[in-house]
Amino acid sequence: MEPEELERRNPWWRRVEAIEEDFHVVEYEAHEPKWDPMVRHSLRFDVDRVFTLRGPRQVGKTTLLKLLLREALASGAHPRSVLYLSCDLFHDPGQIVAAVDTYMGSSRGVPEGERRLILLDEVTSVRDWDRGVKSLVDMGTMVGSTVVLTGSHAMDLRRSSGRLAGRRGEGEIPVNVTMRPLRFSEYVATVSPPLLSELEDVLQEEGTTRREVLMALLEGEVPDALGGSVHALRADLRRVLDEYMVTGGMMRAVRQLREGGSIAPGTYELYVQGLLGDLARWGMSEGPARQVIAAVAERLTSSFSLNSIAKVTELGSHSTVGRYLDAFEEAFVLANLFQLELHKGRAKYKAERKVHFVDPFMAHAFSAWVLGEADPFSLSRTRLSSREWKAGLVEGVVASHMARVMEDLAASDLHNPREALFFWKKKGSGREVDLVARLPSGFRPVEVKYQTQVTSGDMVPLKSFKGGLVVSRETLEARGGRAIVPLEVFLVLV
Repeated sequence: MEPEELERRNPWWRRVEAIEEDFHVVEYEAHEPKWDPMVRHSLRFDVDRVFTLRGPRQVGKTTLLKLLLREALASGAHPRSVLYLSCDLFHDPGQIVAAVDTYMGSSRGVPEGERRLILLDEVTSVRDWDRGVKSLVDMGTMVGSTVVLTGSHAMDLRRSSGRLAGRRGEGEIPVNVTMRPLRFSEYVATVSPPLLSELEDVLQEEGTTRREVLMALLEGEVPDALGGSVHALRADLRRVLDEYMVTGGMMRAVRQLREGGSIAPGTYELYVQGLLGDLARWGMSEGPARQVIAAVAERLTSSFSLNSIAKVTELGSHSTVGRYLDAFEEAFVLANLFQLELHKGRAKYKAERKVHFVDPFMAHAFSAWVLGEADPFSLSRTRLSSREWKAGLVEGVVASHMARVMEDLAASDLHNPREALFFWKKKGSGREVDLVARLPSGFRPVEVKYQTQVTSGDMVPLKSFKGGLVVSRETLEARGGRAIVPLEVFLVLV
C-alpha cells in the first residue's frame, strides 16, 4: 500500500479535526442516546498487546474503534501514532504486512518513546490473516504498539488468534475481549444515567457496591442496602426493563425505539442476514438453521436432547444439530447451557442441554425470521404479552447476565463458560434448578420464578445447594438461607 493511500484512509494525520467527519463518528453524534460499553475498559494501551475484539455483527465494534481513536487524539497523541485500517479490501496476509510496514515508515515523525495504537478492523475478511500478524510480531514491527484486531466472523477470529499464542503479551490481562450487547445496567446507564447514578449513590452511602450486593445475594443474603431508597427506584427500573425486553442491548434498536417509537424491519434483518453470512462461510445452510432456531424457540425453558431436535428437522443426526448450535453460539445468537454433574463438579456434555437466546432483541429477530413475519416489531410486542413466552425470555436474560458475571469474575483468557454456569437436575426426584454458578465459595443456585408470589414449593429444588437466590417478579426478602429478589433489581446489579 502506498503512503498516499494510507493517508487517505487516515485523514486525521494531516488534519486532526478530520476524525469528527468520519462516518462512524458522525453517526454516533447524530443519534441519542449515547453509549459507553464497559468492554472499552478491557483494552489497555500502555503495554504491548495484540487484542482481539469479538462480538455479534452490528454491535458497534467499528464505532468503538473510531471513538477510541478520537479519544487518543483528544488526549494529545501524535496523529501519526494512530493507524486505522479496514482490511476488507485486502486479499492476502502479505497486504496486511505491507500496509503496516508502510505505516511504520511514514510515521517516523512520531516522538521517540510515544506508543502507537494500531487498529486492524475486519481482519477476518483476509484468509490466513494470522500469518501476517504473526510475521509482524516476529519481526519486531509491533514493539511499542498496542494492536486491536476485530472481525465479523467471530469463529474465525477466535480460532485463528489461537495460532498467535505467545506473541500477544498474554498473562497479565485477557487479550481476547468480547463486545456483547449491552447488559441491563449498561442499558440503564445509557438511556437513564441519573437512575443508575442514584442507585450507586444510595449503595455508596450504605458502604457497598453493586457487585458486593450481587455476591451477597448469590450467597443467599439480602443486604439492608436493598431496602428504603433502592426499593423506591424499582418502579423506574421496571419501566426501563420493559423497553429492554423489546430492544435488548443492541444500540441500533435502542435508538430507533427511542427516536421513532418502533424498530424498522430492516434492523431485524441486519442481524439475521449476518448470521446467514456466517453460516454460509462455515458450510451450513439456511433451511436447517431455520428449523433448529424454531425448535429451540419452542423449548426455551426446557432441557432437550440433540436427538429430539434431529427428529423434527432435516439435519438427520444429533452431531449435525450440535454443530449448528455451536455455530449459533459462536455467532452470539444462542447460548448452550449444560447439565451439572454435581458429584464430579463438571458438565455432562452428553446429557440433555438447555439453549437460550443471548439477548431479547435476538430472540425477537430470529423468531420473526422463523415465522416469516414482515413486521417483527409488532410480533415482539404481541409475544411479550404472552406469559409463557415472556417467562422463557426472562430466564434467558437472567442466564445471559449470570454468564457475564462469571466472565467478569474469571477475567482470564482461559475462562470456559461451559464449566462456569450450568443447570441441574436431581435424578429420580424431578428437582431442577435453572442455573448453577461455580463461585469461589462453591456452587450456588439461581432459580427464575417470574411470578407474583414465590411459594415454599418453589424453594425446594435449591435445598441441594448452599445459599443462592430466586429471581422473582415482585418479592424481595431472605427466606430459609436464600435470597429472593425482583428481576429488575437483580439485573441492574450485574
